[in-house]
Amino acid sequence: MAKLFGGFELEEFQGLDKLPQKAASAWTKVTELTGAKFKPILYAGKQVTKGINYGFIAEETLQTIGQERRLVALVVNEFNGEFEVLNDRFTVIFG
Repeated sequence: MAKLFGGFELEEFQGLDKLPQKAASAWTKVTELTGAKFKPILYAGKQVTKGINYGFIAEETLQTIGQERRLVALVVNEFNGEFEVLNDRFTVIFG
């Protein structure tokens, strides 16, 4: 897909080789989302709230014609052993 003048052209990201065990468990919830595929680029850290929030930067590839790629920030919450993706709409960083 052609980029508009001034738009960012994303690199081909390699993804993360290894995540901390709890963050990896949180990430599996992201892989269940439909409409896009996600590749973790950065595990940003965790936040103690009602449970624990795990923050990620990921490459999102939309499952549409043209398969638009963009970087997004997303958060997964773990509470009582259950994981939930908190973002309805992910914060688009580039793309």
